[in-house]
Amino acid sequence: MKSIATLAALIMMATPSFAATKKASAKATKTTTSTPAPKATESTSTSSESSHSESKVKFNAGFGLGTAGSAFHFGVLGGGMISVANTELGEITVGGQTGFLLHPGTVTQWIIPIMAAGQLTFKQTANMTPYAGLAMGVGIGHASISSTNPFTGTTSSVSNTATDFAMLVKGGVNFSGGKYYAELPLGTLGNAFCIFPSVGMNF
Repeated sequence: MKSIATLAALIMMATPSFAATKKASAKATKTTTSTPAPKATESTSTSSESSHSESKVKFNAGFGLGTAGSAFHFGVLGGGMISVANTELGEITVGGQTGFLLHPGTVTQWIIPIMAAGQLTFKQTANMTPYAGLAMGVGIGHASISSTNPFTGTTSSVSNTATDFAMLVKGGVNFSGGKYYAELPLGTLGNAFCIFPSVGMNF
């Protein structure tokens, strides 16, 4: 009986269908479908370059009417400022200021201030931005007088130019989006007390 079962097994193994099934199963076990591991996506790190925001010089120029000493003057004051820091109170700028103040009349007088300046521009309130500043330097003052002798017809003139300490403390406001300003500088120019209300433009 055992020999009959062995013979039957040999016959089945010899049949083509069994051989094909055996070969297919062997092939299936041999070929392993290796799915390649997904490549690690290379992170294209776009290095955010630190944008060095170049501080831009902001210029201003204004026209004013006021006094220096006891003489009425009119003229222009202007300058350039550059931002150096931002604080909780506002923006700090530094720069320079100059101008030309003229007193026409029998005695002609003019003053040219040349000063270093600093300013604190406060946070904007409503549509206006208040600021306060200080400028210190020198003021070149000039005075001249001419007279004509009625008998001889000759004209003589006397003039004097001096350079003195100059200082202006100012308070003002920027308005219309910071395009225009109104300020009140006061201090000493040409060795005399000066008050010079001005209006002007920032650009």
